Amino acid sequence: MMDNISIISILLAVVVNLHECQEIATENITYSSDDEEFVSFGVVGGTKVKIEWIHAANGTSIPILEYPHMVALGYGDETNLKWLCGGTLISNQFVLTAAHCIAESLNPLKTIRINSATLDNPTEAYTDIEVEKTYIHPNYNLSSQYDDIALLKLNKIAPGYARPAQLHNTTDIPSNILTATGWGRTDFAGPTSNDLLEVVLKTYTFSECSAFYRKNNRLANGLDDNTQLCAGGEGEEVKDTCNGDSGGPLSYKIENTHYIAGITSFGKACGLVNVPAVYTRVSAYVPWIESIVQIK
Repeated sequence: MMDNISIISILLAVVVNLHECQEIATENITYSSDDEEFVSFGVVGGTKVKIEWIHAANGTSIPILEYPHMVALGYGDETNLKWLCGGTLISNQFVLTAAHCIAESLNPLKTIRINSATLDNPTEAYTDIEVEKTYIHPNYNLSSQYDDIALLKLNKIAPGYARPAQLHNTTDIPSNILTATGWGRTDFAGPTSNDLLEVVLKTYTFSECSAFYRKNNRLANGLDDNTQLCAGGEGEEVKDTCNGDSGGPLSYKIENTHYIAGITSFGKACGLVNVPAVYTRVSAYVPWIESIVQIK
């Protein structure tokens, strides 16, 4: 029989573990019925995003990200914001992100940050804007991995240097090479990145991806090719998205315009060779997005 000291030690360990679980809850680490691991994502095997300079009307130069639609989502109070998800500016007052970044967060979503290459002590001309209202897709359910999409309405117009991305609105994607961006972990057990990173990924076919994501308690019908798409490294490349930046864009670029094809949603332990991650297929939700952005 255990003595009182042993029992107290166990109880203290449980309390500590519960606290740690609360801290990482917004990273959306969940498990399926057959013990396969699903995580939310940032970037593995990526490179730093480039910064270009534009000339403002007053004659000064402003550093602008190569992905001027990319935003970071800040949670908690103003004195201690935690940057736990990413998003995409799609109009001068709306941001596209993942539903689980809102529904599964223990901390209130407070603000978004535009045009920041580095989150800690940024030196560039970034802008923070408070979130006025959130719109989670009506079919999203915490117990499943489907319809993982949401919109954020900002409480003021984004600055003129911010450049909203375009929505990809057809089933066919013109390129099988897409780019994911984020501040997430650079490996599964490592810290999140202070620098915005980009990683080039290839799309996987539905049959290729389905082999990795079988039916389970959060994917009751298996993958849905109509509303989800998969992307990952090619060959032996260790390239992937990883913990810490769900909601960020999966995009391609034509001339000077970025098109958003996917939203970082979930996957297996990041950085596994030939194992893709799953992204919300944006084209399936364009009517819903437009019904909110155009009216609100």
